[in-house]
Amino acid sequence: RKIIANVTYVSASTFKTKLRITTEIAFRKVTGDYAVLWDYKPHSSKRWVFHQIKSALPRKPSLVSYYTQSVDKVIGVAEQIYSKKIKSIVVFDDAAYSGEQLINRILVPLSKFFTQKAQNIKLFVIVPYATTLAQQRIKAVPHSPFVEINFIFEETMKTLLEILSPSEQSILQSSEREEFVYLGATLTFFDHRVADDHSFFSDVAKLITESPKPYSADTTYGAKEKAEWELYWNRYLEILHKED
Repeated sequence: RKIIANVTYVSASTFKTKLRITTEIAFRKVTGDYAVLWDYKPHSSKRWVFHQIKSALPRKPSLVSYYTQSVDKVIGVAEQIYSKKIKSIVVFDDAAYSGEQLINRILVPLSKFFTQKAQNIKLFVIVPYATTLAQQRIKAVPHSPFVEINFIFEETMKTLLEILSPSEQSILQSSEREEFVYLGATLTFFDHRVADDHSFFSDVAKLITESPKPYSADTTYGAKEKAEWELYWNRYLEILHKED
């Protein structure tokens, strides 16, 4: 009963409102030219979230691109940002659960890059919903005198660790259960998606009739993104072939 009472559904309109609020807060500090970076693969959330707020942005970004650390050593998106002297990088997403993907795939590699270049850069992560763990981990990213990390969120998603008492947690972790329960999972799900078992409590997920993700490969949006991603990936392959 306690778990069900704490399940939170975020409607499409509520999500867009929270996204607008966090974006407005961020853009009080995003001055001058800025770049927007997406996921390391297609059919993921960052590009889709960007398109939900794109028309409301106070000005267009100077550069938009997928960002993959290994690929970028060849393509050089970060190098373009550096050479154009762009002062801010903005990353949009719907939610931060563990924060690991944001930290390991975007914040840490970009922080290292601009620190090595000795060029000042501001990184803005705009995520309407975030767990306490994600907030703490992102704040703990190693400091650089050249890099300013701004993490803007609107709502804290409580996890099972925060919702349940120690005795209630032990019930879930009982040896009688066949499946391991990750207590860092949330009870918050969105109109556009239900997160995976590591992010959303699987026992509740089984009770939810989930609609297809709006950015999945078999949607009109997904088809357009696939074509765009192929341009990005083919550019990488072409450079590799030239080097060979």
